[in-house]
Amino acid sequence: MIGEWSRQIPLADVLSRLEAEGAPAAEVRFPAAAVKDQPVLDRGEVVRLRHPEADAESDLVGPGMPFLMSGAETTLDRPAPRLGQDILSQLLGYPDAKIDDLKRSGVL
Repeated sequence: MIGEWSRQIPLADVLSRLEAEGAPAAEVRFPAAAVKDQPVLDRGEVVRLRHPEADAESDLVGPGMPFLMSGAETTLDRPAPRLGQDILSQLLGYPDAKIDDLKRSGVL
């Protein structure tokens, strides 16, 4: 019944009428469209990522935090570390040249 009724009126009207009656409703979209939706971005459902090896025009999106914690800054707004970046460079202090040598030699 809802399918027949909803085909006869514009999508925006369908959504507003359903929501006015207390029925949660939303457009079904492909993920590529959904992640660009401003309310989705405003709620932090997805976050824009800037990858250090990608060009400036290629924003990536990733999942946001599904919950908030008081007094803690939790975020997933950066990409995963590159191979060797976290342990070798930050923890052990290896310079990039040494990490590159380890990659070339097959150690990494």
